[in-house]
Parts: sequence; structure tokens; C-alpha cells
Amino acid sequence: MTVQPAPILPIGSVSPPLTAEQLVGLAEAAPAAAIEIYRRWLALHPERPDAWIAWFNLAVLLEAAGEPQGALGAAATALRQKPDLWQAALAAGQAAEAQGDRTQALAFLRQVLPPAEGRRQLHRQLGRMLEAEGRLAEAAEELRASLLPRSPPARGGAASRPCPPEDGGLAPGPARRPRPDRGRGRAAVRPARHPRAA
Repeated sequence: MTVQPAPILPIGSVSPPLTAEQLVGLAEAAPAAAIEIYRRWLALHPERPDAWIAWFNLAVLLEAAGEPQGALGAAATALRQKPDLWQAALAAGQAAEAQGDRTQALAFLRQVLPPAEGRRQLHRQLGRMLEAEGRLAEAAEELRASLLPRSPPARGGAASRPCPPEDGGLAPGPARRPRPDRGRGRAAVRPARHPRAA
């Protein structure tokens, strides 16, 4: 059996440095080396405005590789850099729970939830706007949610994808750790899908 040498990773030798989008493309092209690709880039650029993308993708990959401690650190850093990235709060919460720290897990999850009154007001506003658009079934659902003491439970049985869809959110599903698509798709956040990446 011949051992293949590790791929040459041109992360530090590229000038100008790789953008987060280029980094994601490089990681997708070499999935076996993706964790190392993200780690090397982050060692050079840990605080770049778009570094949250690499931190989040690293968290997803580390969780899938069975490294919850590394996943927790990477997800927490992504959340610190982009506080409105609820996917990072979910990833950090799930990694903390996997380590047995439910107190920390709850703190991460609560960090991105608006207060109950804020959620009620948002549901009311959504309901009013949907009603004005003639989308009555959706309006009724939002208005019903505004009357509930808590947000309605997520429906559906499919696990969420780690790559947010075009609207920037993950599909509703049970509170489970998003997993990469194991070669069938992307396990990466694409900067183009997040207009406020900078």
C-alpha cells in the first residue's frame, strides 16, 4: 500500500489572501483536508470580517468528526464575530450539550432568542403584513403564534442542513446537530448567501 502525500495547501502563500468564498471552494474541492484547510486559514486570519464563515464551517466539520470540544470553540468564535448567526448558537449549544454542559448549551441558545414580547410583536407584524398581501393562511399561522406563550415547536422530521438556504435560515426540524452531506452536497456557508457577511 502506497501512502499518498498530503495535498499542498496554498493558504499562506497566496497574495492577496484567499477570501472566505475561495476558502470554501478549496475546502469543498478537498473534503478529506477541509478541517486542516480551515484551521490553517484561520491561524492566519482569525479576525477577518468574513472569518465567521470559516469558523462556522469548521465547527460543523469538527462536530461531524466527533470533536465536540473543537466544534464548541469554533462555533462560539463564529457567534462572537457574527452575533446574529443563530446557526452558530445552535451549533455551540449542541456541542456544549454533547460535552455534558447543559447550562452553557442553554446560554448559547438563549443568546440569539429575542425576548418573548419581541417574538410576539414580530409574529403580529408578520401576520398583519401577510394579511395585507392576501396570504391569509400564513397570516393566521403568524397571528396564532403571537398568542402562544412560546414559539410553536418546530415541525418536520428532517435534520437541518449546515448550509443555510437562500433566505439565510435553516429548515425547521428537531433540535439536532446539522451534519455535512457526506459527499452529496455542500457543508459550507456560502458568503454570497449572506449579504451582511462583511
